Amino acid sequence: VTDIADRKRFEDALRESEKRFRNIADVAGDWIWELDSEGRYTYSNYAVKNVLGYAPEEVLGKYFYDFFPPEERKKLKEGFLKVFARKERFTTFVHRDGHLVYVETRGIPLLSPEGKVLGYRGSDRDISESRKVERALQESEEKFKLLFAQNPEATCYVGVDLRILDVNPRFEELFGYSLVEVKGECIDDVVVQEGKRDEA
Repeated sequence: VTDIADRKRFEDALRESEKRFRNIADVAGDWIWELDSEGRYTYSNYAVKNVLGYAPEEVLGKYFYDFFPPEERKKLKEGFLKVFARKERFTTFVHRDGHLVYVETRGIPLLSPEGKVLGYRGSDRDISESRKVERALQESEEKFKLLFAQNPEATCYVGVDLRILDVNPRFEELFGYSLVEVKGECIDDVVVQEGKRDEA
């Protein structure tokens, strides 16, 4: 009787803990999920609707790689445990309407008392917008570098302290200094020295 009562208290506490987890997950902004040992979704909170456009019940029972781009599915089917073992933080999913969704993934294995992997629990955060901003910044930087290098006028890039960070080929040609020679020098010193040399 005592054993049964203890077990019942444990099971009640476990159910209460699980209920609390579900309640917290349902109001979370990130997509929180659980997978079984085969990689099938056994739980999904409502945030999946915002991330992938599916209702939670639509993803249950499906493999996580069913939502990946077609070219990635085959390798994931062959060894999905290896994917989690690598702890890759960034993943690409296909939204219900077909566009790609970039997410930041975090997950942990669910283990039995013997250490056997029973599944995974984790979350995905949609970082598509920040990824677009990052790419736009990269493209802008590349354009700047190209314009900087091809500028027909002698041009240098200086910090707030007026020390040289970079110079373009025309600057090197006109003043006769390489970037190695002037990097870290104050632009006024370089230009003044050059002016004095011309006067001499």
